[in-house]
Amino acid sequence: MKRNVLTGLLAIVIAFGLWLYVVTVVSPDSDNTYHNVPVVLQGEAILEDRGLMIVMDDIPKVSLRLEGNRSELQKLNSSNISVAVDVSKIAEPGEHPLPISPSNVRLPGDVSYSAITVASRKPDSIKLLVKERASKPVVVDVRYIDSIGDTKYIADTENIQLNYKEIQVSGPADVVEDIEMARIYVDLNGKTETFSESQPFTLCDKDGNPVDAKWITTDVGEVEYTLRILKVKEVQL
Repeated sequence: MKRNVLTGLLAIVIAFGLWLYVVTVVSPDSDNTYHNVPVVLQGEAILEDRGLMIVMDDIPKVSLRLEGNRSELQKLNSSNISVAVDVSKIAEPGEHPLPISPSNVRLPGDVSYSAITVASRKPDSIKLLVKERASKPVVVDVRYIDSIGDTKYIADTENIQLNYKEIQVSGPADVVEDIEMARIYVDLNGKTETFSESQPFTLCDKDGNPVDAKWITTDVGEVEYTLRILKVKEVQL
């Protein structure tokens, strides 16, 4: 019985050795497809210098079929491969198709480029929407919610202290053009003493309607304010 077990184990070892020899020596080449490979944009700073910017919700991802040494392919996955696309040559707004060539594919440092061939890629190009970029300051507009509710106190709204009176907004020129203010709302309900708060703002047009600020960046994220609450004194005449 013991001899049969040893014979069986030896047969398994020999079979594994033969398989390893076939896949690494007799047939070392293989192929694999990697889906959802991220596209990395290079040269966006140059676009910004030209007064341009890319506006897209999601940069398309790519599927790659790679061929090469089996042992090298086993080191790869969709998260350690990327496709680098240079956008620095874009010189005007509009929709720009950019080709994806094998030279765009980036592999991890421990994988030899000479051992891998890009057999196919889908799509073989991507389209980027580019718009003019603009920047300008807009005023902080303060609106008050509710009232103190106690006639013994009043809010000194004429002298509210703001750490920022203006906000710098940057983004697509057609959106920046519509932005006229950064609005904050101060709740006075139940306030009986001076208070300070910090809160985010809403970018609005000239009519006070919120603007779609998806592609807008600002130099600050919140506005801090201090509002004095004064006690009313009765003066006899």
